[in-house]
Amino acid sequence: MSESNSFWIRNLREVDVPALLEIERSCFPDPWPVQWFKEPIRSRDICLGACNGTKIIGYLICCREDNVLHLANLAVDPECRRQGVATALLNQVFQMTRNARFSEVYLEVRRSNIEAIRIYERYGFQITGVEEQYYQGSEDALIMKVKPNGLV
Repeated sequence: MSESNSFWIRNLREVDVPALLEIERSCFPDPWPVQWFKEPIRSRDICLGACNGTKIIGYLICCREDNVLHLANLAVDPECRRQGVATALLNQVFQMTRNARFSEVYLEVRRSNIEAIRIYERYGFQITGVEEQYYQGSEDALIMKVKPNGLV
């Protein structure tokens, strides 16, 4: 567990899925289905939640793919943004994986999500490609990658 000013970070459990869905639906026009949350939690991928009291206010899900780490989902309750939640979640996952032998970490992000892109760039992620019409056929995703030794 990791702590910050008004929230703390812990591993997610299946019982958390309804809260994750609530945040997911408030953040994204094409939210993940229930199974996409349950599978990583069950498989022991890296699934972290930021909690304020008993309420989950943000989450991060990373999937291990051989020697690559896929940052699959990161979301923060819109009412809790700009409080360092996303930064704390990213710091925690990179601290957890510091000694792992990942050749790279990658993610997809909406081309229009400038705020998220800026956060990822602070961690050394660079745009390496574009996946056209990735989001429900309506918006491109930027593919961003960082080498573990390039992490800030």
